[in-house]
Amino acid sequence: MPTVVDESLPAETVALRIGDTRIPYLIGGVDAFLAAAKDLHADKWIVVASEQPTLRRYAQDLAEALSTIAPSSVITLGDGERFKSIATVERLCEKAVEAGATRSSVMVTVGGGNACNIGGLCASLLFRGIRLVQVPTTLMAMSDVVLSLKQGVNLTGMKNMLGTYHVAELIWADPQVLTTLPPQEVRAGLAEIIKNSLVLTPHHVDVLLATLNPAAEYTAGQLEKFLEMAIESKSLVLQHDPRERGRALVLEYGHTVGHALEALSSNRITHGFGVGLGMRVAARVSHRLGHLDEQSVAMHDRLLRRAGLPLGIPTYEDEFMTADRLRGKLICDNKRGYIGSADDQVAMVLLNRLGVPVTTAGVPLAVAPADMVVETACELLS
Repeated sequence: MPTVVDESLPAETVALRIGDTRIPYLIGGVDAFLAAAKDLHADKWIVVASEQPTLRRYAQDLAEALSTIAPSSVITLGDGERFKSIATVERLCEKAVEAGATRSSVMVTVGGGNACNIGGLCASLLFRGIRLVQVPTTLMAMSDVVLSLKQGVNLTGMKNMLGTYHVAELIWADPQVLTTLPPQEVRAGLAEIIKNSLVLTPHHVDVLLATLNPAAEYTAGQLEKFLEMAIESKSLVLQHDPRERGRALVLEYGHTVGHALEALSSNRITHGFGVGLGMRVAARVSHRLGHLDEQSVAMHDRLLRRAGLPLGIPTYEDEFMTADRLRGKLICDNKRGYIGSADDQVAMVLLNRLGVPVTTAGVPLAVAPADMVVETACELLS
């Protein structure tokens, strides 16, 4: 990850449309970011980042740059899903107050999805809400996590069960960071971009097929194009459903099984990889229930393979995914309750065709037999 330097780079600001809100999404260098940040008139910057050494240095450099506008403090968080908890949020709020945060302060989150979610939740709670600036540093965070009002943390073994909605004042993606991401980080982010194309913008599929490569070697321009595609896709539903309780539930495609795999593997299967595997299962369940055609099912595998994403679960010493354990996670999924489902059914996003979800009671969810989902996952991914 590069050091934050004071040099001018071409900048583009995209308006992210979430409900009636237009959030400026800045893609550019630090000079452009500082110019935008100055307009917030903060009395204090609370910069939050993972304690991972490269991110901590990046956050410290950014805090130093922001200190030309107002005083700044850096607070670091534990690295990993186990720190994505309400206890971490409480400690972060306490440290922010100790650092001198007031209602006029701005919280600046720096890092991947966990840092952005934890810092975002803290900003929504501190003084009943202070201003938030998101500085995502992974493709996953840039293309998915910050493109939402949702801020949240986990309960033990259950993904994103506690949270609020909070609007960021500004999102900044540093193009220098895009070019320094390791291949695994790029592939993880591409899983969500592929998902968006399959469920919302199928006209992106041909572009992805022409651009994706298994080695995850991309130019800065290609990476920025991926980011712009993500913003376009998510804006299509978020402008009408800012709280993601209706039409935008389609963004949960692949997440039902994906979240279960993350939890069962103790996060050895990362979110992006889990979503990719979850989409394979969802596509085949859609087909088995008479919705999705075989060609569209095959397109899922083709895109994932082109991106270098796994099509099955890696071999580990422990066999964490048994049928019973997977079923237990599926019935605790956070989408339960949107539509009626029995104890032996799973509410999940399924597709009629690319870009067209199955709907029930006006929302893009359908019920599938839990045995079918479990059987499909165990046969397909093992």
